[in-house]
Amino acid sequence: MLLQEAWAQDLKWDEEWNEGKSTEVFKWCRQMASLSNIRIPRCAIICSAELQLHVFTDASRDAYSGIVFARCTDVQGEVSIQLLLAKARVAPLEKNPEKQKNGNQISIPRLELLGCLLGARLADTVRKSMEYDDITTVYWSDSTPALAWIRRDEYWGTFVGNRVRQILKCSKKEFWRHVPGKMNPADLPSRGCPPNELLASRWWEGPEWLRQNPENWPCGADALDDEEILAEKEKTWVKVAKFKESSKPKFHSYYKNVRIVSYAIRILKGMDQEKLSDALTVLELRQAEIAMLRIIQSRYYSNPRKLQLRVEKMEDGLLHIKTKLEYKDDTEGFRYPILLPQDCPLIQELIREVHRMYSHGGIQFTLTKLREKYWIPQGRRTVTKALRECLACRKQDPKPLQVNPVALPKKRVTTGEVFSTTGVDLAGPLYLKDRKKVWIVLYTCAVYRCVALDLVESLSSEAFINSLERFICTYGRPNTLYSDNGTNFVGAHSFFMKMNWEKVERASHVKQIQWIFNPPTAAWWGGWWERLVRSVKDLLRRMLGKASLTRDELTTCLSSVAATINDRPLTTVTEDEEDLVALTPAMFLKGTKLTRFPEAEVMTGKELQVRFKHVKKLQRDLQSRFRKEYLAELVQKASEKRTQDPRVGDVVLVGADNKKRLEWPLGRIIKLNPGKDGEVRSGLVKTAKGILSRPLQRLYPLEIPYEDQEMMKVSPEILMENFDEESECLEVEEPEETQVDQAEPEIATRVGRKVKKPQRLGVFSAHY
Repeated sequence: MLLQEAWAQDLKWDEEWNEGKSTEVFKWCRQMASLSNIRIPRCAIICSAELQLHVFTDASRDAYSGIVFARCTDVQGEVSIQLLLAKARVAPLEKNPEKQKNGNQISIPRLELLGCLLGARLADTVRKSMEYDDITTVYWSDSTPALAWIRRDEYWGTFVGNRVRQILKCSKKEFWRHVPGKMNPADLPSRGCPPNELLASRWWEGPEWLRQNPENWPCGADALDDEEILAEKEKTWVKVAKFKESSKPKFHSYYKNVRIVSYAIRILKGMDQEKLSDALTVLELRQAEIAMLRIIQSRYYSNPRKLQLRVEKMEDGLLHIKTKLEYKDDTEGFRYPILLPQDCPLIQELIREVHRMYSHGGIQFTLTKLREKYWIPQGRRTVTKALRECLACRKQDPKPLQVNPVALPKKRVTTGEVFSTTGVDLAGPLYLKDRKKVWIVLYTCAVYRCVALDLVESLSSEAFINSLERFICTYGRPNTLYSDNGTNFVGAHSFFMKMNWEKVERASHVKQIQWIFNPPTAAWWGGWWERLVRSVKDLLRRMLGKASLTRDELTTCLSSVAATINDRPLTTVTEDEEDLVALTPAMFLKGTKLTRFPEAEVMTGKELQVRFKHVKKLQRDLQSRFRKEYLAELVQKASEKRTQDPRVGDVVLVGADNKKRLEWPLGRIIKLNPGKDGEVRSGLVKTAKGILSRPLQRLYPLEIPYEDQEMMKVSPEILMENFDEESECLEVEEPEETQVDQAEPEIATRVGRKVKKPQRLGVFSAHY
C-alpha cells in the first residue's frame, strides 16, 4: 500500500518522500523482523475419514483477501483446522486520473466480489495441486451484495458479469454461504495489522466455530439491499430505427443472378468442394434460369387466367404464351415465349442487359430481340421505361432541367427615372479604316427599353469604366446595373468594391451602384439586352455594308442607330387615324415635344404656372399610357416545367456551347440558389476541375442519386474524393471565360504551317 501511495503521487525515481512517509516506511521495516517468531506446522493434512476445504474472503477500502483452510475429521471425530493458502491484494485505483485526484475508488461491494474471485482461484489452485477434484469446498463471505450477484441468474453489468462468470467456472453457486463479519477470519488480512497483533491472534489456526458440527455453523444473512444489488444490473437500451423499404431494390445483372442460382443449386445437391468451382455448363445455366423464373412467375402471376392471353404451363413448369405461330417452323422460344411480369426489377435488368448486349439498340430493336424468347405485357412501354435508366444513352441524348415561368423583377416594372435600372453588354469587334478594332457598349433601360451606345477601343476594365463615366455624365447615375460575367465587367465591379463607400456617401451623397451578374453561360437571362444587340447589328449591316469608317464616322452612325431604336413603337400601331401616337422609348428619354414656342409669347407669372401644370399633366398621361398599353401586355407563358426538381447531390452533365456533347464534364450539384419566390433557377456544380455556377437549363440530369454507388462505378470520370460536402461555397463571381471557354487548339497543315483564324467576316467577327 505504501508503494501504491507513492505511485499515486507521481514521484520520480530520484525524488525523496516527505518526512512523515519516510518514518512510516522505516517503522514497517523494523516490524518485519518480528515475523520470524511465527511458527506454522508443515503437516497440512492428516489421514482422515473426511476432508473439506473452506474458503474465506473479505475486503476493505485498502485491500481484499482470500484464505483457504483444510478441515480434517479423523475416525474418532476429532476435527483439525489447518491453513493451506492465503493471499491479500491491494485495492485497485480508478483508471481515470481526475477521479483519483478526487479520491474516488472502487466501491466496497465490488471489492468484496474481487475477494470472492481471489478465494475461488485459490481453492482451484489447491485442488489441482492436491489432485482432489471431487473434494467438498465451501465458500464464505460477509458481503450480501457479492453473494446475491453470484447466486442470482441475472444479466449483470460488464464489471460484475465478467467476475461472476469467472467465479462460477471455479465453483458452484450453491456452495457459497454467508458469514458475519466478526466471525470472518479473512477480515484481518484485508484490513492489515502489525506483526505483534498477528502473533497474538493466531488466526492461521482457523475460527473456532469451524471445529463444531455443521449444524452450529453460521446460517442466514443480513437484510439485502436490493437497490445496491440491482444497480449493477445490465442496462438494456431499445433504439427504435425506422427502415424504409426501397421501392427500387438493387439487383445484379440478370445473367449474374442466373449464375448465382446455379452455384446455389450445386451447393444444395451436395457437390464436392473441388467440383463446386468448376465452370458452369449450359444445362446448369438453363436449369437455374428456369428455377428463377418459376419463383418470379409464382410471385406476380398467382392467377394467370385473369390475363387476356392464351397462357399455358409447359413441361418446364413455366407459363408460356401460345401465339398464332404455333405451326410455324421456328424455334420453340419464338412460338411459345415465356411470360414475364413488367413490374419486376429483375426483368427490368434483363431488358437493359439485352439493350447493352446489342450495342444500345433502340426501343423497337430491343423489344424485337426480347420477343424471340420472352413475352412482356405492354412490352413497348416497359422497354421504354427500362431504357430511360441507361446511363450511356442518357449521356448521348440528355434533356436539360426546366424552370417554371417567372414574373419580372420589381425593378423592371416600377416606373421611375430612365436608366435607373440598366443592362449593359458589349458587341463587336468592328474594324475602323485604320484597321483598329473597336467595340460597341450598349446600355438599355430595363423599364422603358431606351438604348445608349458608346465605343471602346479594348475589352479592358479601364476602357469600360471610362465608358460608364461618359454614360453617367450624359444620362444620369443608375441605381442597379445588370450584366454577364465578362472580364471587363467583373474587373470594374472588383475595382468599385475596393472603394470606401461609407466615406463617399457621407462626402458626396452618392450611393453605390448595385451590380447584379447573371450566372455564367446563361445568355437568356440577359435576353432583354441581347435582343437589342441584335437590332443594333442588323441596322449597322444595312447601313454600312462592307464600308470601312473612321471613328468619328462610326460614332455618328451609332448615334443614328440609337435614335432609330429609341423611336421604335413599344405597342401595336393601328390604322385608325384618331388613335394616339404609339408609345416609343424616346418619349420617356426626351419628353413630349410642345407645339408652341413659349419664348415668342409674353407670359405673366400666372400663365407660367398654368404652363408648368400642363407639362406635368402630359408626363402623367404618358406614364398612364405606358402602364395600360405596354405593361398590361406582359403576360406570363402558360407552359410549365416537365422535369423533376433537382436535388443537392444529383449527378448532371454540364452543358457548354463550345464543346461537343461527348466532352461535356460530369458534375454533382452541391448547392441550389432559390429566388425570392422560392423557385430554384441556378446552382453550384462540383466538377473534376472546380466549382461552377450554372443555370438549371445548362444542367442535364442523369438520374443518378447521390447514394447509388453502383452507378458511380459506371462513371469513372467523376472521382471527387477531395471534395468535402460540408465545405461552404463562396459566392465568387468568376469571369465567364475562365469557367467555360477554353483556348481553341492551333490548326496546322500537313507541312506544319499554322492556319490563322480569319480576322474579318463582314462587319462583325464570329465572336459576337
